[in-house]
Amino acid sequence: MKNLIFTLLFLIYIGTISHLFAEINLPRVFTNNMVLQRDMPVNIWGWAEPDEKIMLTFFGKAFATKADASGEWAVKLPATAAGGPYEMTISGENKIHLKNILFGDVWICSGQSNMYFR
Repeated sequence: MKNLIFTLLFLIYIGTISHLFAEINLPRVFTNNMVLQRDMPVNIWGWAEPDEKIMLTFFGKAFATKADASGEWAVKLPATAAGGPYEMTISGENKIHLKNILFGDVWICSGQSNMYFR
């Protein structure tokens, strides 16, 4: 009886965990209010369920891709002139909507105690 209960609890746990990984996830650098480099192709990437179809919509264009066997996916956006604000939607099992995206010059600075980067 204990083995049966343990097995059922284990299967419920695995089902819950696998559902958590089924959603599209992005790195923390892709958020609302982000600035992307202008006049250069930009890579957008993330994670999803293996073989999940991903649709990225940006600036009236749709880009389709598919997650590989390890769940990683990537889309290369074409070079975009400086401007904004734009919106981006990434959809698959779930939908992520990013707002207020700007294109401009991106600088990464470091070395000062008042420059904090997550």
